[in-house]
Amino acid sequence: MAAPVAPRLYSRLVFDCDGVLVDSERWSCAALADALQQAAGLEIAREYPRDFAPVFGCSVRGAVEHYAAACGKGGEWDVPKVAAEVERLKEGIYKQLTDEAGIAPFEGVHALVADAHARSIPVGIGSSGTPEKIAHNLRSAGLCDVFPVEHFIVSASYVARGKPHPDVYIEAARRLREAELRSISGAGETVESIEQPWIVIEDAILGLQAARAAGALAVAVPNTLTATELAPHADAVVA
Repeated sequence: MAAPVAPRLYSRLVFDCDGVLVDSERWSCAALADALQQAAGLEIAREYPRDFAPVFGCSVRGAVEHYAAACGKGGEWDVPKVAAEVERLKEGIYKQLTDEAGIAPFEGVHALVADAHARSIPVGIGSSGTPEKIAHNLRSAGLCDVFPVEHFIVSASYVARGKPHPDVYIEAARRLREAELRSISGAGETVESIEQPWIVIEDAILGLQAARAAGALAVAVPNTLTATELAPHADAVVA
C-alpha cells in the first residue's frame, strides 16, 4: 500500500537566497563595500550587520541609490553607470571572498524542501542577486540538486524593480503557478488547490516588504537581523 500523501498547507514556497539558503550575507556586504570604494571612491561604514541593515535585501542598483542619497552624491553620480560598475566589481570580489572562505547552507534547508516536495508543493527562489551569484551560491553550498529547475530561480535582474517592490516574488510565483496549472490535470487536483496561501522566507526587512506586497505570507528567519527587528514586517518569525 502506498504511503498517504501529506496534506498541502500552502500552494508555493519561495526562498530568498543570501541569508536564507546560504550563510553569505557577510561576504556580500564586504564585497559591496569594496566595490563602492573602487568604483566611486566612497568609503562606507562596515560594521556587520548594523551598518548594512538599510540595504539588506537590495539589488546592487538599490544599494547604490541608497548610498548616493545618504552620502549626498545623488547630484554627482550617474547612478545607473555607477551601479553597473559596482555590480561588475562586486561579482569578482564576492567570488574571491567566498572561494576562500566557503559558503555553507543553513541547517534545515534540505529537510524543508524535501517536506514541500512530499506535499507536492513547488519550490523556487527569488533573489536580489544576479543569476551568476545565485548559481555560485548554490554550487558552493552544495544545493544545486535541491533547486535543479533553473526556470524556478528568479533574479532581480529579470524584473523591472528590485525589493522592496514585489516584482521578483510575483515573477517567481507566476512561474511556479504556471507549472502547477500544467500538472494538475494529471495529478487529479483542482485549480482551487493551488490558490491556497503561498509563502516567502526572508531574512531582510526589504524582502519581507516585497513578499507582503506580492501577496505572500512573509516568514522571517533571524539569520541576519534579530527577531525583534523583523517581526513588525513579517507574518511569522521562525528560528
